[in-house]
Amino acid sequence: MALGATRSPNQAFDIAKATAKELTAVGINWNFGPVLDVISEQGNTTVSVRAFGDDPQMVGRFGVAFAEGLRAGGVGHCAKHFPGIASTRDGRRGSVFQAKSNDEIETTEMVPFRRAVAAGLDSVMLSSSIWPGNHAEDEDGNAIRAQHIIREILRRQLGYDGVTMCDVTDMPMFVKDPHNIGEAVVTAIASGCDMIQIYHNPSVQMQGIRAIYDAIETNRIQRSDIYRSSSLILRLKDHYFSWRTALAAPDPQRLPSLMQQHRSIARKAYENAITVVRDERTLIPLSSKITPKDEVLLLTPVVRPLHQRAAEEPTMDPFECFGRALSHRHPRIIHAPYTAHGITQTHVSLIKRCSAIIFITSNATRPSAKSQVQTAGAVHRLCYSKPMINLAVCDPYDLLDDRKCMWNFLPALIDVFFFFLTAIDGTYICTYEYSSTALETAAAVIFGERHAAGVLPVQVPGAPALRQQRHVHLF
Repeated sequence: MALGATRSPNQAFDIAKATAKELTAVGINWNFGPVLDVISEQGNTTVSVRAFGDDPQMVGRFGVAFAEGLRAGGVGHCAKHFPGIASTRDGRRGSVFQAKSNDEIETTEMVPFRRAVAAGLDSVMLSSSIWPGNHAEDEDGNAIRAQHIIREILRRQLGYDGVTMCDVTDMPMFVKDPHNIGEAVVTAIASGCDMIQIYHNPSVQMQGIRAIYDAIETNRIQRSDIYRSSSLILRLKDHYFSWRTALAAPDPQRLPSLMQQHRSIARKAYENAITVVRDERTLIPLSSKITPKDEVLLLTPVVRPLHQRAAEEPTMDPFECFGRALSHRHPRIIHAPYTAHGITQTHVSLIKRCSAIIFITSNATRPSAKSQVQTAGAVHRLCYSKPMINLAVCDPYDLLDDRKCMWNFLPALIDVFFFFLTAIDGTYICTYEYSSTALETAAAVIFGERHAAGVLPVQVPGAPALRQQRHVHLF
């Protein structure tokens, strides 16, 4: 979504090409991207920031640019998740073919895939929502719907002739009972999948392999389908795989050198992605509202680090780098994390003591993190007229809700209502991720050192559909 906020498919191409070069430096020649899902429901927690945005035409342009960038860097791509994922705020998955009319699907989900197929796709990953168990009418395991989607819609109607793949461990029949691994594998291949993934232990993987041999012997899987799939996979392998490269001695300096070369590309992308959604009180730059003697409180949620650290490395708060970046620009920053239990008396004392507050949310639309919005509401009421800047460091929908809809839920969500009542006219910034570079760029934006050039790649709920991205930087 950060790339969608840049409004530049050319920049998506550059980022993908740089990514591909770094992947090849560590021996990877196939990347499961780009994501061609369209955000068609507010707060789609299944896809979230992995999508480029909610405009099908824009998603198509950026998807094609990203795929071509990977190819230019020597890495194969895998567009996903065909034909799209329907999800709600509670994270439940469904099928777009069940949730929408054919016209809605044709003008939304199909648009990016049609464009990408026309441009040439290496491979396509199928959505788990197409498989038996996602629909009341196919609880008996009938896979006719999946066969129709793969063979009729993807192959015949869209004209796709590349590799199809799916994660069978994400299929409902396996999720409900892991002993069904054999049936899941056979169902996927018989429906038209060329390649399957089994994210599990070796024992389960061997069960899946044995099930394929048994299904061939009993004609549940046709040998001709195996031969056809093999030819497609070999064609992809011939294009991106080289034994000479695979067996070459690794160069430990190659990756660090590439990362150094690509820093300017990454920095430019982050600067063009950071989005100031609103700043009615003109709190940016924050330095114009406070003095060097004033204390600024940074409130951050407790979240999982983006990168797993080695066993001997100490645990580090992902927002520690943001605190340091702010401290380089203002001498008196106080960093205080908050948990799902909300603010404590210590937080209250700090809020009263400090002259400005920077409040961070991360995926606050997810059920496990909804307390973040309530915490934000409580902090807003304690701030009174103090400057408060809100950052969504992942899903931009955290604080985008239209306050009008809150009237219907006022008795149960009084904290949330009062939050939106104040925040709707406040300062709201989206970074789309909480990597160190993204957060350091956000710190520069807050203190006026950088201009936030990003445009929100999703529509603000309740606002007119303004699609600025459609008319600029066409690829």
